[in-house]
Amino acid sequence: MGIFLWLIITYFNYGIKLLKRIKDKYKQGIIIGLMGGIVAVLIDAIFGFPLHLPATLVLFWLNIGLTVTVIKTEFNAEKNLKLKDYEKTVKETENINLNKKLKKAEDKDNDNIYRFKPILYLSIILLAIILSITIARPFIAQTYWYKGFKEIEKENWNEAIKIYEEALKWNPFLGPIYYDIGKILQNKELYGISREYLEKAMKYIDHPDLPLDLAIIYLKSGMLDEAAIKLKQAISYQENEKSMLPLYAELGNTYLQLERYKPAEIAFINALKINPKYVNAHYGLAGAYLRQNKLEEGLKELQQVIELAPDSQEAQYARDTIQKIAQEKLKSQPTETDNP
Repeated sequence: MGIFLWLIITYFNYGIKLLKRIKDKYKQGIIIGLMGGIVAVLIDAIFGFPLHLPATLVLFWLNIGLTVTVIKTEFNAEKNLKLKDYEKTVKETENINLNKKLKKAEDKDNDNIYRFKPILYLSIILLAIILSITIARPFIAQTYWYKGFKEIEKENWNEAIKIYEEALKWNPFLGPIYYDIGKILQNKELYGISREYLEKAMKYIDHPDLPLDLAIIYLKSGMLDEAAIKLKQAISYQENEKSMLPLYAELGNTYLQLERYKPAEIAFINALKINPKYVNAHYGLAGAYLRQNKLEEGLKELQQVIELAPDSQEAQYARDTIQKIAQEKLKSQPTETDNP
């Protein structure tokens, strides 16, 4: 840390001095551009990820190296120029007055540098403080993250949340911490606050369980449209068809509540493609068919429920539904007294 701060302070100190001595505007532009690149990287580290990205790190050291090269080239050129001037003054004594004028101009430049030195040093100190805090932020956050994880292992949930909140103060981009806090609050059935943390986690990480966790919370909160979106995403995240099966069924039930019967039908059919004997999918598909007035298909699915799980609650509902449909058919048929 000390070496890094010394490097930054030395870099800006020599860079500003060099700008005072260079007469070539093109070289001045190069130096200003390189120093501006360093400032941009440091400012980016304050509001973003401090030197975490490889491209940013490469840009930082590339600018340092190019600046050193320009400074060294300029010093060598200046040294050669001074040597030539010295030889010329030895041979030509008539240039003494000119040398005096140059000396006065140089003294004037030095006076200007000394005049701005307090401001320069103050700027360097402030920059060093900001840089130190910026570089230390992610490491301090990682320390709090570790302490919070230890509290989770001890099942000290409230203490873990407090420690995690401290970690987020130092580095608000740690998606896994948002996820852990959201899961703790979800287990406490605090679904509103849990949803906020899990939605923040979604911005920074792509956790395989996150879409399903959000879908569950959306269902608990009555946010059915959002739940359907996350259920479809959760299905795409599953490693095998077996784990997709209950999610397809839940997606179908969600569409039924939204009165979107055709998507519900498709979801239940997808579930039955994985397991043709899945009772919940047959029962849900029957509901989707009946709500679309597809009575024959609906009755067929209800019969499948009775055959696959005759003692289940779904089978009892299926029998009641079949009986109700039969009664409605009888009522709709014309009786003998209705005939002329």
